[in-house]
Amino acid sequence: MNSTTSLPSFEAAAQALELLQALGTPAETHGLLCALFSSGAIVRQEAWLSSLITTHFESDDSKAKAAQQVLANLYLATEQGFHSEQFEIKLLLPGDEVDLESRVEALAEWCQGFISGLNLIGVPVENHPDPEVAEALQDLMEISCVSYVEEQGEDDEAEKNYAELVEHTRLAVVLVYGELRSAETQKAGAQSSKTLH
Repeated sequence: MNSTTSLPSFEAAAQALELLQALGTPAETHGLLCALFSSGAIVRQEAWLSSLITTHFESDDSKAKAAQQVLANLYLATEQGFHSEQFEIKLLLPGDEVDLESRVEALAEWCQGFISGLNLIGVPVENHPDPEVAEALQDLMEISCVSYVEEQGEDDEAEKNYAELVEHTRLAVVLVYGELRSAETQKAGAQSSKTLH
C-alpha cells in the first residue's frame, strides 16, 4: 500500500518559498499547481520545482535542500489528492490561529493562482463552453477578488462565511477537474474511434 504524503503547513511552505527566493505566495503557488493537475497536464515534480526557484544553490546547502523537500511534499500531497479515489484535495491556506484578514487574502490568492494556471494551459476561463464549468470559474474569479472588511461583533458570522467560501472553492475545483477530465476522455475516445475506421 502506498504511503500518503501530508500537505505541509502554510507556514512551512511560506518559509521554503522565501528561502529559495521563489516567485509567488504559498496559496498562489498551490492554486496554480492544482490548476495544472485539474487540466490533466503532465506535471513533473523536478520541472515544477525548477520553475519556482529563481536562484542557484550549492548542492551541499542543507537549508535549501530542506526547503526543496517541503515543496516536493507539497507537490506529492497534491498529486496524491488528485489521484485518490475520494479526490481528497485540500487547499494550502493558513491555519485557524491566523487572523481572518490574512486567511481571506490567502484564499483570494489561491483562486488567483488557480485561474492563472488554467489560463496558462489554455483553458477558456472567461467563456468556457460548459455552463457548469463556466459558473464554477466565475465563482472562483469572484473569490479571487474578495477582501476582508471587519465589522463590529460579527466574528462568528465572518468565520462561518470564510469556511463556506473555502468549501465552495474546493467544490468548484472538484467540478472543474471532473469536467475537464471527462472532456479529455471523450476527446481521446473520439480520436481512437477515428483511428479505428
